[in-house]
Amino acid sequence: MNIKGLDYNTKREALSMPEYGREIQKMVDLAIQLPTKEERLCCAKSIVKMMESKVPQIRENADYKQTLWDHLYLMSGKALDIDWP
Repeated sequence: MNIKGLDYNTKREALSMPEYGREIQKMVDLAIQLPTKEERLCCAKSIVKMMESKVPQIRENADYKQTLWDHLYLMSGKALDIDWP
């Protein structure tokens, strides 16, 4: 049976950081395509908040905010053009 929109994760492109899930990766991909630096930064801040809620145990680290921003940088393939904190 072939249902449109349903496919196996093994046939999708691999996630660079699977602990955050495909939804966060899609948000990162969208942020890269936004036209202005201000819009990209606003979107990036929202993504970092979502990443923190997806992996709450990361708060146990002293510098977890920087870790989240580093993960966002890696997930974007170093292509997200913003003023990084």
